[in-house]
Amino acid sequence: MKNYPEAYIEYLVYFQGERDLFECHEVMEEYWKKDRQPQWLALIQLAVAMYHHRQENYPGAKKLLKKVIAMIETDPFRYTKLGIDTPSLLGQLKRREVKIDNKEPYETFNLTLNDQKLEKDCISLCAARGVKWGSTEDLTDKNLIYRHKRRDRTDVIKARKTSLLEKKKERG
Repeated sequence: MKNYPEAYIEYLVYFQGERDLFECHEVMEEYWKKDRQPQWLALIQLAVAMYHHRQENYPGAKKLLKKVIAMIETDPFRYTKLGIDTPSLLGQLKRREVKIDNKEPYETFNLTLNDQKLEKDCISLCAARGVKWGSTEDLTDKNLIYRHKRRDRTDVIKARKTSLLEKKKERG
C-alpha cells in the first residue's frame, strides 16, 4: 500500500464525496505551496476547471482543462503513482473538453482510481462525514456552486495584512 499525502486524500474526498471543488482546490493549493510538483498543480487546475464548467464559465474551464491534459500527457506515470487510472482520466478529460466546446451543461465528474485501498479509505472518510463517495452534486446548491463568492474571507484578509506589514518592516 502506498502512502499518499493527507492533502491528496482530502482533495479526493472533497472532489468526489463532498463535491466541494473550491475546497479541494484550496486544500491541494496549500500542499502544492510546500511541494511544487506538477501533479499537484494539475489536480488544482482540474478542480478549478470543473468549478468553472459547473458555473458555465466555458472559456475558463476550457483554458484550464487544456493545461491539465497537457500536464498529464507530459508525464502520465505521475498520476498512475497517485492511484489514478490515467488512460481513463485522459479519455474523460478529452470528452469533457468536447462538452465544454459545445457549451453543454456540467455533469458530475468522477476520477477513476485503480488503487482499491485508496478508494476504500476515501469511501470510509466520506461516510464519516455523512457524504457518499461518487454521488452526484446538488446543482441547485448555490453555496456549493458559488463558494468563492460566499465564503468568509476574514482569515484570508487578516493573513494578507499581516504579510504586508511584515514585508514593510523588512524593507525598513
